[in-house]
Amino acid sequence: MIEAAGADLQPSPTSKPFTLRVTGERAFFPRPEFRLDRVSFDVITPRAARGIFDAIHWRPSIRWTVERIRINAPIVRRTLHQGAGGGAGRTVILVDVDYSIDARLTLLSGRSETETLAEHAAMFARRTRKPRPGTKLYLGRPDFIAQVEAVGSDDSACAPYGAKELDLGWLPFDHSYDDDSGQAYFHAVARAGAIEIPAANAEDLFA
Repeated sequence: MIEAAGADLQPSPTSKPFTLRVTGERAFFPRPEFRLDRVSFDVITPRAARGIFDAIHWRPSIRWTVERIRINAPIVRRTLHQGAGGGAGRTVILVDVDYSIDARLTLLSGRSETETLAEHAAMFARRTRKPRPGTKLYLGRPDFIAQVEAVGSDDSACAPYGAKELDLGWLPFDHSYDDDSGQAYFHAVARAGAIEIPAANAEDLFA
């Protein structure tokens, strides 16, 4: 049984990072500023990345926090024309995406006294290898299927942009599950292919 928040428990423990290699033929992470056309961000967003971890293993007593996204393949866009006329109803998607995503698991204060990080880590590892029936892992849209495998934190693929910095502009920050303070953004820069996700209290978050 999950106890009420505020129960007299030890501080919330946090795991070491788990790393998933996530690939797919197509992906779409919609930018909010477009109205007529639908245009994807150039990289998976932290919320979409966290959604993959949640889909594999989630309980009300745990929280996944994405810390790093590594871009393992060149950013390639494709424009889909949804209707006649060419200029209306366009959707700009990403193709042949490949990411390595690091996330930590935290046990929340309302957890059962018997729950452990080891228990949840084992369930996550098992369900990564063999997802539960009906589990859907996708890249922004249900028809854009994600292929996922667990890898070591040092088992990174070749960074297509080498050591140079890649400015990806503003990305939406992934707030806590119960945070209703409004959407915040951070300036995403991939250094040697890796985007470091700021903490929730970081000064470089802008609302």
